[in-house]
Amino acid sequence: MIHPLKTFIAVISIILLLSFTAGAQVQADSTLYYLEKGKEELKARRYRAAEINFEKADKFSENNLEVILQLANVLMVQKRYFHARQQYDRAYSIAPENQEVLMNLAELSFNMRQFEEAIKYANKIRQIKSDAPVDYILGKSYIAQGDFKNGLQYLHAAEKNDPENAELIYSIAKAYADLSNYKTSAQYFVKSIELDSTKPYWVYETALMFYAIPDYKKSLQYFKLAAQRGLKDDGFKYNLANAYVNAGEFDQAAEVYKELLSKRPEDHDLLYQVADAYYKAKKYPQAIEYWDQLLTLDKSNAKVLYMIGLSYIRSGDKEKGQQLCDAAINMDPSLSKLRNQQGSEFDL
Repeated sequence: MIHPLKTFIAVISIILLLSFTAGAQVQADSTLYYLEKGKEELKARRYRAAEINFEKADKFSENNLEVILQLANVLMVQKRYFHARQQYDRAYSIAPENQEVLMNLAELSFNMRQFEEAIKYANKIRQIKSDAPVDYILGKSYIAQGDFKNGLQYLHAAEKNDPENAELIYSIAKAYADLSNYKTSAQYFVKSIELDSTKPYWVYETALMFYAIPDYKKSLQYFKLAAQRGLKDDGFKYNLANAYVNAGEFDQAAEVYKELLSKRPEDHDLLYQVADAYYKAKKYPQAIEYWDQLLTLDKSNAKVLYMIGLSYIRSGDKEKGQQLCDAAINMDPSLSKLRNQQGSEFDL
């Protein structure tokens, strides 16, 4: 005879089991529904709606790796890096050898300037024998910490695998510039701007690197290219004018200095530079004109008075020029050392 109590318990157990199974199925169905809904919203670039659906899917699931990664990715798209990092950390606790998780953690750590963490995750990727491109992250992270030996080793390793990567080549150029290895740096800068013509500031840096070598002709070449590609701020123009001077193109230098002077008509340095450029171009009347303007602003400037005197001497009025030079020496006796140089070219 079947005992009624045992029958009742068996029935209840079956009901509970069916209820649990049904509940689990509902959860699984809900997770899948909101996951797919989130993917649709993400594809349509409705990122906030996608995030809401992924969060709902996450509530119906228990540490579902795909859901967590989708949630992290949509947070990344919205540039909410701190919250994205939290989700990738969750994913890492579930799947510590997942390449996608490790790569995102390495990149996020680097972008958040957590360089030790970036190195840690990049090395974990290498340990699982992944072919993911982590040499670049390792190189940049080591250099950010001041370790140029390891940094350049990894950057050059990355270069072998991806020689057409302009950002990578630019990073190598910057590293050599920081080491004052200007010739090698310039070579990499040239390559970087050949690979990517959309960044005029890289061209500017190339010009500055040739200036530092120094190779003034090449420097001017890249200054002109930077101007052609759109650079036009005053700091750039001032250095462009200096590059013209160093390359011996004094008339062009004077024109750029004058353009800057139009905005700052009482800038003592610019007035001097315009006058000096004309002086070097042997256009002495123009040099005198601008040095006169500077002397009007600062009547005690003996050096400027001396240069006006020299300009008159060079232009043929030796008597007037000598009088002005003598007057300048009376104002500043230290200028007497230049008396014997009046017949030669020199910079004050």
